[in-house]
Amino acid sequence: PTWLDQNIVIRADMFNKRNLSWSPCGKIIKRDLITEHDIKFVGIGAEDMIFTACLLSMAEKYLVVPNLAFFYRDTKKPVTTQDNIIEKTFRRWLRMLIDGLEYFDKFIGSQETTEVDTTAKYIFFEAFTSEFMMYLLKYYAQISASKFDSVIREEFSRAGNNTALMTFLFSRMNIFNVNLNRQGALIHQMNAHIQKQNEIIRQLQAQLKN
Repeated sequence: PTWLDQNIVIRADMFNKRNLSWSPCGKIIKRDLITEHDIKFVGIGAEDMIFTACLLSMAEKYLVVPNLAFFYRDTKKPVTTQDNIIEKTFRRWLRMLIDGLEYFDKFIGSQETTEVDTTAKYIFFEAFTSEFMMYLLKYYAQISASKFDSVIREEFSRAGNNTALMTFLFSRMNIFNVNLNRQGALIHQMNAHIQKQNEIIRQLQAQLKN
């Protein structure tokens, strides 16, 4: 067991790189820490990430135990996968991301006794966004460009006047889109290369047969 560095930026970076468990059920937490800072679960998806990020930001001491602490069992029919309506599911995950970021942003801003470095806050934001993008990815390609644009505008407008948060989200969605298109282009090139190689193999097989 080792004590975690009290530097919040270092903690945030470890969190973002998944060097720290995101799950609260693998932790023993002082009740006073939760009540003093009014740390709550928010939303119905990845709320454990937000909760743990709040703990990391506020805890004076954080002991990391490297041993296996619990087993995680998936249910046969998870609640988050029962809804097969693509747009509705995409919208729900996007809304959970926005709600989570808003909560954490307000939570950090409400703490008078502890100043959390802005760099650390945005590293936590990066972790939340990256995780949610993985959930959004499987629905992303199934939504038309026009529908995607309208959903993004509608859901982002729910965040009100938080310009900094909206700017962050828009930039991350654009980066996500660029990377996705780049990966699609690479896959297309790889498929074309494979088809070319297969054609060469067929030609060689025909020559050998002759």
